[in-house]
Amino acid sequence: MTTVAMIAIIALCVSLVFYCLASVEAYTGVLIINRITGTMRSVGPGWHFIGPWEKVVEGRETPLVADKDAHTFRINVQTQDEATVSLDISFDLMPLETHLVEFQKFDSKACLSNIQERIRSILSIEIRKLPDRDAVMNQLKELEKTGKKSFEDSLSENGKRIEEYYGRNLKSLLISPAPLPQVLMDATTKKEAQEKENEMRKMEMD
Repeated sequence: MTTVAMIAIIALCVSLVFYCLASVEAYTGVLIINRITGTMRSVGPGWHFIGPWEKVVEGRETPLVADKDAHTFRINVQTQDEATVSLDISFDLMPLETHLVEFQKFDSKACLSNIQERIRSILSIEIRKLPDRDAVMNQLKELEKTGKKSFEDSLSENGKRIEEYYGRNLKSLLISPAPLPQVLMDATTKKEAQEKENEMRKMEMD
């Protein structure tokens, strides 16, 4: 085999290798479609092998970053002693690079609503196990960890893990006590002032 032929073969092999490689930018996910079957898969940043029968879907790139603004909502749940506790819930979602097909399939608003209700249900069950309000306040950090893990482990209607079903990862979950309504704050302040006044009168009588 001549040197020219060898160089041509090497060049052809290099061209095939590059033809079968796709480069994806940092913090970005793309869809790859099978030209024959029409099925799609997704990959994240870096170099990826794609078969001659596949191609990258142009214009469907997904930034792999958390939502710009955290999603917040309030829940009112009861403890074992039937005391009602109000909590503010905040969570961030991030596209799951291995399930971008599902991520792009769902309407963002409907998906967010469904995820919010799933988190509400999980936390309501966990808080119902606690004896009283003080126990809830003392275990907020633990509730965050338990709630996040329970969400990640939960299954959708078709048996898939909930994150894979929606193509969204629950990046963070934060729980904080909800501020008391102004009426209750005024009542609490009035009660404290009355108790202080009663103590002063008792001291004067003594």
